[in-house]
Amino acid sequence: MKLKLYTDGWSRGNPGEAWIWVYITDENDKEVEKRYKYLWIKTNNEAEYTAALLWIKRCIELGATQIELFADSDLVIKQLSGQWK
Repeated sequence: MKLKLYTDGWSRGNPGEAWIWVYITDENDKEVEKRYKYLWIKTNNEAEYTAALLWIKRCIELGATQIELFADSDLVIKQLSGQWK
């Protein structure tokens, strides 16, 4: 099963109080799940990475065999895709 994962992480201050958010759909864009989570004190980059990691794990728990990740963090996307070290 293919799932689409839309995620974001942010902190108020850097570091500061941080949150992560996710919206998961199936391949036909039907909502599967949406969640958010408070992370306590993190940097913005820590929040972005935590969001990607935690919600990828959630997609696997839901039975995903393919995951398409959408995020607004160039750092996360380019490192996970191998464009940056």
